[in-house]
Amino acid sequence: MVIQPLGDKKIYMLTNVYGHQKLEDKLRLLTSLEKLRERHPVMPWILGGDFNMIRSLTEKKSGTRTLGRDSIAFQNFLIDMRLVDTETINGTFTWNNKRGGASQVASKLDRFIISEDLHLISLDMSALILPFGGLDH
Repeated sequence: MVIQPLGDKKIYMLTNVYGHQKLEDKLRLLTSLEKLRERHPVMPWILGGDFNMIRSLTEKKSGTRTLGRDSIAFQNFLIDMRLVDTETINGTFTWNNKRGGASQVASKLDRFIISEDLHLISLDMSALILPFGGLDH
């Protein structure tokens, strides 16, 4: 989607992401996003949604403690596409398995990612994690 905020002369590309669970589908998603970027290489880009991938082990609490191929591909995607993952101002984890204590697993799966040029001009942007409202994200 292409948007132009009121009062702004710039046009932005806004992409909503819903990532899959299977590795092959995650890798295919990243390839699709790369192809989308190739069609619009200079337009500032904002991506948001459930990527279903972590970038590093700091984005995961408990559970399997290794990075999969999807995590490595995701990190490379961000570098190659010159994208910046916005930090959340009130925590890290956006998903949890709704269990307590030592059985709880939590991850940062949902995020807003912006093109490097938007980050460099110091737009006043932040991401906030809303309270879980019955769902796991």
